[in-house]
Amino acid sequence: MQAESGTVADIIVSVCSSAAELSRSAWENLEVDKLLPKAHIVYCESRMLLDRGQYESWRDIQDAYQDYKASLGPWSEAEILEFLEDEYGSDDDRWGFTRQAIAEFFRSGEQLLVSQDA
Repeated sequence: MQAESGTVADIIVSVCSSAAELSRSAWENLEVDKLLPKAHIVYCESRMLLDRGQYESWRDIQDAYQDYKASLGPWSEAEILEFLEDEYGSDDDRWGFTRQAIAEFFRSGEQLLVSQDA
């Protein structure tokens, strides 16, 4: 039995083409993500900060800060903003850093951003 033009065969070709495009797009996004600057959120007894240091593990971060409590990351600017919004709500007055301060930090050459409450 021969399939009519524009039926099953065309659908299969269309689906495979779409899957290839999605795979290529996902790969490109992954590659771009590797190029984005990253920072750790570091929680200390007396402050919270963003640190762009290249650490092998959280223990290396712990060694860098005497009053270390916990750390997250390394994350991109978007990931940090998403986490802070999920954790503390959309009002960045509750975050320790404003959205603007985070954006400026990621565009600067600075290594550390210390919370405004420190």
